[in-house]
Amino acid sequence: FRDIHTNETHDFADQPGYRPIAEGIDLLSRADILWAHNGIKYDVPVLQKFFPGWQPRQLRDSLVCSRL
Repeated sequence: FRDIHTNETHDFADQPGYRPIAEGIDLLSRADILWAHNGIKYDVPVLQKFFPGWQPRQLRDSLVCSRL
């Protein structure tokens, strides 16, 4: 993902050479607003399947915005 304030990109994977996914979830948890395309119906439910109880502070879904 990308931090819109610093323009820094972040890659996470539970594989050698990457930071762990749990660290990425921690960063997402601290984000003021999470923007995702189809985040309501896909991204957030998938993350919650692997990290039960995880919830973004605020979510903006660009798929919903594009339909409006």
